[in-house]
Amino acid sequence: MTFGQCSITAFLAQDIFGGEVYGILRSGGNYHCYNVIGDCVFDLTSEQFGDEVLSYENNPIQSRETHFSKEEKRLRYEYLKEELKKITSKEVQINIFEVKKPEVDARIVADSIARQIEGRVSYRRAIKMAIATAMRMGAEGIKVQISGRVGGAEMARNEMIKEGRTPLHTFRADIDYALAEAHTKVGVLGIKVWICNGEVYGKKDLSPNAGIAAQQAAQNQSRGGRGGNDRRRRDNRRRDNK
Repeated sequence: MTFGQCSITAFLAQDIFGGEVYGILRSGGNYHCYNVIGDCVFDLTSEQFGDEVLSYENNPIQSRETHFSKEEKRLRYEYLKEELKKITSKEVQINIFEVKKPEVDARIVADSIARQIEGRVSYRRAIKMAIATAMRMGAEGIKVQISGRVGGAEMARNEMIKEGRTPLHTFRADIDYALAEAHTKVGVLGIKVWICNGEVYGKKDLSPNAGIAAQQAAQNQSRGGRGGNDRRRRDNRRRDNK
């Protein structure tokens, strides 16, 4: 969806994701706008140029004042911005966090294997390379399961390749799981990935209220026990005095 003009789309994307808006000079003196966030470049309206290859290097930064100098265009931008707020019912803010070790992130590993299989790479080669890389980056264990018409076979089957330990029944084990799909000519293949990143100690109680209630009950019981002993001692003293 382009909303009519590339500049409106680019500046709406800037409102949501941040970054800068750059422009490619076209014939007639107009600029085709696209977004840059850090090292990531994305063009939401490039489909209008078909197979033409655009250059996204050494282009000038675009300003809202220049592109929205016409009242009609600025009003369209403001209208679409308000419509986005109505759809989400709130201000949209997206925080982007860097994945420091993508080799041990199950989502990234599963997507990487799926894309390689779609590119006609041998599934065994793709899986074994992903496993070797994850183990080299410090994972304690990794397990990959692929399902479907594996290798173009007539009958669907499951195949699992694993290395190290992936304890799925241990609560404190830090297991990262992801599911991805590879769309091939023979059908869809499912790739499941489990990665064990060690064990987590001292994790917060999932239901702290239950823990607090249990602790208070234990304290009350211990207080009641002491009070009962004190009463017995007082009764014994009274009998002795009599």
